[in-house]
Amino acid sequence: MNLTVQHIKTLLSVLRCLNLIIQNYTSVADLIAVIGKENYLTFPVIQLDIYQEEVIWYFYPSKPDVYVIIHLSEEQFSKTMEYLSDEISFNPAAKYILIMSNLSSTISSLLNSYFILNVVLMDSESKKLFTYYPYRNNIFNSIHTELVELGTCGENGDVHLKSELFQQKIPKVWKDSMVSIMYYPCYFYTICHECKSKGVEIEIFNVIAEYLNIKLKFHRVHNLSIEISHFYKKRYDIFLVPKLYKII
Repeated sequence: MNLTVQHIKTLLSVLRCLNLIIQNYTSVADLIAVIGKENYLTFPVIQLDIYQEEVIWYFYPSKPDVYVIIHLSEEQFSKTMEYLSDEISFNPAAKYILIMSNLSSTISSLLNSYFILNVVLMDSESKKLFTYYPYRNNIFNSIHTELVELGTCGENGDVHLKSELFQQKIPKVWKDSMVSIMYYPCYFYTICHECKSKGVEIEIFNVIAEYLNIKLKFHRVHNLSIEISHFYKKRYDIFLVPKLYKII
C-alpha cells in the first residue's frame, strides 16, 4: 500500500492519540491486552495476533483491565469477540479502545451483545472518537446502539473532547425493565417450591430488584445441565450487577 504524506500524518496522529488516552485513563497496574497485528503502544501489554493462520488463545493470568483492538474488519472483530468471550479471563467490564475504519452501529450492537459498555471507538480515517449509550432512557429492554461523537484527535495527537471518555452508562435506577432469573431449587437456600418460592437465594434477587427498580421473572430449572446450556447460548447471563453495583 502506498502511503501519502497525509496518510502518514493521520496514522501518527491516531497513534499519539491512542497513547495519550491510555496514559490518562489507565493506571500503571492495569493489565492491557492488544488484539491485532500491530502494537502501537509504548506501554507493557499482552498481544494476540488474529491474523495468524493458527491462533493460540491464551488464558491470561488475570482479567485484562483494558482491551485495545486495532485495525480489524467487522468479520474479524466478530470472530475475535467470540474467542475472547470463551476465555475464563474475559472481562466485559474492562475499558475497550477500538481503532477501525468505516465505523457503524453494527459494531456497537455487537459490543452490546457482550455487555461491553466502557468503550471508545476511534475512526482511523476521520480521527473522530465515538461511543454509544445503550440505556439512555433507563430501560434495560430498550437498547440504543447509535454512535455518539465524543471528540477528535488533533494533528499532534492531542485529544479535543466534547464529552468525557469512559462515562458511567448504567443507571442507578431503572424503569419499565424486566429481567429473567434462572434458578434451581436447592434446600435450604430455596424452600416451599410448590407454593411460593422463598429462601435466601430468591429473596436476595428481590432485594436487588427493589433497589434497582426492576421487575423479575423467575424461571425454574428442571434439567440443570440442559437448561443452563440453553440460557448460556442465548446469552442471558449478565455481568453487570456484581461489578458495577456494590450493594451486597
